[in-house]
Amino acid sequence: NNSSLKAYYRLNGNLLLDEKGTYNLTNTNSVTNGEGKFGLGADMGTANTNKDLKVLSDLGINGNNPPCTIVWWARMNTEIGSSSQFFLSLGDAGTFVTYDLGYDYNGGTRRLSWNRLRQLVANQIINYTVTLGTTLFHHFAMVFDGTLMYMYYDGALVATSGYRDWE
Repeated sequence: NNSSLKAYYRLNGNLLLDEKGTYNLTNTNSVTNGEGKFGLGADMGTANTNKDLKVLSDLGINGNNPPCTIVWWARMNTEIGSSSQFFLSLGDAGTFVTYDLGYDYNGGTRRLSWNRLRQLVANQIINYTVTLGTTLFHHFAMVFDGTLMYMYYDGALVATSGYRDWE
């Protein structure tokens, strides 16, 4: 019932339904229901695939410095041994601000990565070294307060960052 909440996806049965009622998802390449932390969830498979759930909107998160919080639960079906696995990408074409939230394998080190890109203006990236494994669900929260980014992992603040000049 929070008026600030933009969208809410429980993925419990109906993968596409926005419980808030405005931004239903589009299923690309047959994402199926699978085990969730609470009830059902979305199963993207065990290999890097082109399956995803999309919302065809910026969710009203636009402009250069709007505060936002993105929260989700995830469990890996297969641990990564190369490349990247993206959990979320949200972009605003009008102001060219993009949020990318992922998990990558960087030269033998696995890490969570959150990137906030203001195209040709500034880039904020925070990383947290962790191996997610395949047995537990993990809770993630990414917060941008208008200036700083915060990354929470399983309830603990693990990283924060301010702006970096464009490189």
